Amino acid sequence: MYNEALVEVTSNSKQGMNQVAISRSLMNKWGLMASTTIKVNIGHLAIQANVIPINSNTPKIVLSKAHNAKLSIPKPCKLYAYYNQKSIRLGPVVGVVVSSPKFEEVSTHFLQSHTTGRPMLLYKFRPQDINWRSRKVNGSFLQRSGKGMRWHKATAPFPNVIYNQIISRKFYSTPLYKRFFERVYHTRSTIFNHKNFNKSDMYTFISNDPELKAHLPLMHISPSIHQIEELLKNSTSVFLKPLKGSGGQGIYKISRRSSSRQYYCEAIFGTTKVSKPYSSLTQLIRNHIPKLSSYLVQQGVELKRYGEDFFDLRVQLNKNGKNEWVVAAIGANINHPSKITTHGGWIKTGPYVLNEVFRQRAGVIEDKIKKVSKRIGYVLEKGYGHELGDLGIDLGVDQDGRVWIFEANSAPGRHIFKHELLKPLHRKSDHLMMDYCQYLFRKQNDKFFPSMRSTRVAKLRKLK
Repeated sequence: MYNEALVEVTSNSKQGMNQVAISRSLMNKWGLMASTTIKVNIGHLAIQANVIPINSNTPKIVLSKAHNAKLSIPKPCKLYAYYNQKSIRLGPVVGVVVSSPKFEEVSTHFLQSHTTGRPMLLYKFRPQDINWRSRKVNGSFLQRSGKGMRWHKATAPFPNVIYNQIISRKFYSTPLYKRFFERVYHTRSTIFNHKNFNKSDMYTFISNDPELKAHLPLMHISPSIHQIEELLKNSTSVFLKPLKGSGGQGIYKISRRSSSRQYYCEAIFGTTKVSKPYSSLTQLIRNHIPKLSSYLVQQGVELKRYGEDFFDLRVQLNKNGKNEWVVAAIGANINHPSKITTHGGWIKTGPYVLNEVFRQRAGVIEDKIKKVSKRIGYVLEKGYGHELGDLGIDLGVDQDGRVWIFEANSAPGRHIFKHELLKPLHRKSDHLMMDYCQYLFRKQNDKFFPSMRSTRVAKLRKLK
């Protein structure tokens, strides 16, 4: 079994080129003798060096300037060190991959939270910043400068763990980004939230789970006009959502009022609102949605109101260091009844609104919301077959306190954290993800230390 220690990693220009200095306490813990030749790894880089002891009150690993340059450690930092059979693995090296400054609000806050101190080497980068041959990245680091922050570029090891913050869907279809994801999967790195959800897949996974299916409004993927008509017989309105849309854009609300035979179409595109009546559903669809196959239709739900306004809930869900889903925050999106969705409305804390509208039942409903949200996380992770660590769940609650699932986002915006009372929870969310990155890094140790893997295989064979 490997030994774990939290260490300070630095370099020393006066140290012998082929030496690595290790504090005596660590050498004793690991059973290391002076002059032993060991391998030191960080990211996808490694060097070999001879051990020399140093006296230090804290666990410390000091590299020569030459070795520090080979490992591309841009600054002194605290990292975890794992030792097994003359091999030290330092990390985690965590990279946040981004596509454009326009979409970097979440990644910037993530790096700002790290300046409070989590043991890792953390930077953001773009796919074009990678040198695949040298296994190094020209990363952007955020560090404190006086009372503020400043960015600086530095060469760093290719990351062990990659947090995907490529938000815009158009980037996924470009050759550069396709090649990036293909190459990542051939490394020993772990990438989580590796792409935006397709609504068709997402709803299929959720509807196949008996526990969650009861919380889904009636819906059809790539619906026919007849299916939309049938839903309107049992509901005052339906919503047509683009399968690859996000942010509330391109959503159509179709309603049929009992006092009229007309169908009403409402939609928002950017700052433009469309509102128009039609005598037939066929005419409405023909004028606005020529390709129904790229949409899903979802039955409208009569939600509980906050005063005269309607609201839904955004749940921020994150993995922790034990690979468990945790509800980091619940925000309430509130908007006027004349609006199609709550996008562009205002924010209050979820528990406050629930207490205002449900009174003594609020605690039970909040627990139900958390339970449903966590279940969605596990179901989607299993369905997609890859790691997820960061989800935004959109839910609604009806008059009877029943929880309804509207959507899940693998690249959630953090608009709910703009509320003053929710701001501290933004950092909590970031720290949960940092702990999750550490979990993913530790999980890789079985592959990194071959002797450990062979020992486990031997034990399994013996059990059989």
